[in-house]
Amino acid sequence: MNKLRTKVFFILLPLAASILGFGYAYYQSRETLTIDHIFRSSQLSALLGANEISHYIEGRFTEFDRLSSAMSLCQEPSISWAEVSSNALSFSRGFSALMISDLSGRVQNFHLSSNKSNRYILRQDLRNARVLPAETIELLNGAFEEWQVNYPRNIALEQSTLKKLNELQEHGEANSQANRDLSNQLSRLREKRNLPKQVVNLASSEVVSRLGLIFDNETYFFSRPLIDCNKELIGYYTAVLDRTLIEDQLFDIKRSLTESGLEYVDVFVVRNDSLASLSRSNYMRLDQLKRNGLNEVIEPVFREDLGGIMINQPIGINIKQHLVFHDNINLKNGKHSVTLVVFVSKQEIDKQNQTLIREISVYLALAALLFVGLISYLSHYIASPITDLRRRISTLSRMGKADTKFSNRDDEIGDLFQAFSDMASKIKQKEMQLTRLAREDPLTGVLNRRALVDGAEEIRRLASSCYICMMDLDHFKQINDQCGHSVGDDVLVAFCDAVAKETRESDMFGRLGGEEFALLLPNTTLHEAAQIAERIRVRVERDLAEKLCSSHTLPVTVSMGLVSWPNEKAFTQVLDHADKLLYKAKQSGRNQIVAE
Repeated sequence: MNKLRTKVFFILLPLAASILGFGYAYYQSRETLTIDHIFRSSQLSALLGANEISHYIEGRFTEFDRLSSAMSLCQEPSISWAEVSSNALSFSRGFSALMISDLSGRVQNFHLSSNKSNRYILRQDLRNARVLPAETIELLNGAFEEWQVNYPRNIALEQSTLKKLNELQEHGEANSQANRDLSNQLSRLREKRNLPKQVVNLASSEVVSRLGLIFDNETYFFSRPLIDCNKELIGYYTAVLDRTLIEDQLFDIKRSLTESGLEYVDVFVVRNDSLASLSRSNYMRLDQLKRNGLNEVIEPVFREDLGGIMINQPIGINIKQHLVFHDNINLKNGKHSVTLVVFVSKQEIDKQNQTLIREISVYLALAALLFVGLISYLSHYIASPITDLRRRISTLSRMGKADTKFSNRDDEIGDLFQAFSDMASKIKQKEMQLTRLAREDPLTGVLNRRALVDGAEEIRRLASSCYICMMDLDHFKQINDQCGHSVGDDVLVAFCDAVAKETRESDMFGRLGGEEFALLLPNTTLHEAAQIAERIRVRVERDLAEKLCSSHTLPVTVSMGLVSWPNEKAFTQVLDHADKLLYKAKQSGRNQIVAE
């Protein structure tokens, strides 16, 4: 018996070697999958995070234009600059403060916004303090001179365009494409006539700290010349970008990574000119980053010199189109641009490997006991399944997927098969989750901005006509303030459900951000699009009131801007036009539709 056992043992000794080989292959496969998971999660988070931050900062340009509209009105003698500043800041949610400076750049008025980040801040006395650098004042003066030169020409062009519009209306062509084009042109001319170009600069931490805000990191200053009723330059006004909102976005990016299983991770923003960090880092040594530089590519790279995996994603901010001088050499070289950095420390990889080694060690110990105790049974029953499983693991390692259907076995090998199936299933679920996160808004389940833009181009290619409806829930900030963000989230979800009930299968609906949404209506006339928008408006006002708390007395309503999408226009241009119509609906009393 002992000889037989010895003989069987030596006959099946290659099987033991195969089991050890399987353990190694399993380790290699899981290690590869772990690294791939870190690469994919961090790269996706960096890409989405950079796009969100870019979209947020770009949105402040439009917001600053709205603020400027309030500042461009002729001031009555009885109204103080404090009242003007307060009224202008009410048009924004992304700025912490508004400063008014005289022609020498000295601050004459400093007003804090009502943002939650300013709840415990005492207003600083900055009167006669110099906050704007000389180069910014020079750009602002250039913006005023350019506006002053172009003002008469813009007035003439506006009158000419208005005359052409009147002629079209007299001939009964009020709804023609030519009429719409002229209306868009008139809107742009009036904007050029009223507002000089804005100037944006990245203020240093030393300058920001003088403002006494809750943050003292570098942030963007948005500035414009201040012009009186006689078209004379009397000073400048500057809005300070609220950095706490960007920090919240960085925190959300890091939280998404920790929820995916990553613990030792940093998410921060650096300046491209000096590689100075604008945020805090826990695991990366910033002095080494300054010395060794960023990655040359946007894909994840394991950096031995930094001790981990780093992804740097440029934050695309098209600052040049908003500035006075397009040939500014510093802007051409990207001196004032910033980059989002996601860093996964080597500690994370070591932690994952240690966990994997413990799993492999447990498996090998069980396999050894099974091999010794049931050697005669295993000699015939395990060779083929192990070979098959090893082949599938190799396939999973190479191709990212493998067949997980096995014969039912009520033993350790069956458990191993189930573990492999669970692992492959989890990998597939992760891939599906990443794909869904890249296309869907996580709260409402509708398309996100990126997926909406991609789908819009497909609609324009296939549809003969299309209308875009921009939607924004009225008084949504009050709902969040009075009822809480959980109720606000429920209102957003209920709003999306209401829109879904009134739209067609061919329509495309997505969330642009916050309480702003866009609806694409392909192969639709203006009358049909207006009917759909009206049904949505009525349903929202009728059905969403029950979602509110008792302290909020106003009904839930929605304002909309409806515009056609000409083939020659880019989707983002038409979306901007729809946003302007939406803003008109807001100004006209909300809960209505403004269409062109």
